[in-house]
Amino acid sequence: MPSSEPNWSHRHAMAPIYLLFVAFAGVALFVLVTAFPPLALLLVLLLFLRFRKVTLDRLDRLESDSERER
Repeated sequence: MPSSEPNWSHRHAMAPIYLLFVAFAGVALFVLVTAFPPLALLLVLLLFLRFRKVTLDRLDRLESDSERER
């Protein structure tokens, strides 16, 4: 007879892999910031500009969609 509880074994099995990835990314970011501060600032600036462009593109798309509906 199957149990009524959901099967979470896959999610629990993957959790250590995600934690390891997050820990590695954190250490890499710490090394980057401490060893190469200008490079870290450049990376932050590039990420900001990238996400700003994506956000502006989405806003333009929403605006053009709302104008088309009128």
